[in-house]
Amino acid sequence: ISVAGEIGPAEQVSVRPEVNGRISELPVDIGDKVKKGELLFALDDKDLQIELATRETEIASANLQIRQAEQDLDQADGKVEVQLRETALSRTRLELQKAKDDLKRNQELFESELISKEGIQAVTTQFELASNAVTQAQRNLELGRERLRKSKDRAKTTYQLATNSVLKAERNFDLTQDSLSKTRVTAPFDCTVLTRSV
Repeated sequence: ISVAGEIGPAEQVSVRPEVNGRISELPVDIGDKVKKGELLFALDDKDLQIELATRETEIASANLQIRQAEQDLDQADGKVEVQLRETALSRTRLELQKAKDDLKRNQELFESELISKEGIQAVTTQFELASNAVTQAQRNLELGRERLRKSKDRAKTTYQLATNSVLKAERNFDLTQDSLSKTRVTAPFDCTVLTRSV
């Protein structure tokens, strides 16, 4: 019996790259037998290599930003400054109490006519100065606490931004690496090259 027909392979696949580019390597020709995993062709990946290096630099830079943000966060802990201001407030309160006691004593002495009017005025002035010093120390303490709070908030924000930068840089690196891996097309199974439309 003679029959007209076509003879074709049991398995046939057309391979194409997932990314666009110029072919840099084409080691196979029509009729070549290739093993599974052998290179069929490779695209020029110079631009992707440069982009990958740029992404690595971005990751390193973002990691440096995180380290800097961590240091800023540690330094934002200005408890020492607040403690110094609390100590200054305590000292001025003690000075105010002493000035108050001196004023009370000197008023009694003035009423008994044992000291002059100038003497009582000097003690009154010292009391007023001590009172003003306490008020100023309280303001300084409040300012120090507010500055500490703002500094901590700013350091936390900087740290979060740096962390986000690292995550973004790592995602971009992974995407670039994925694109780079798609520039090399290999044989999906042992086969013979039937056509090469390049």
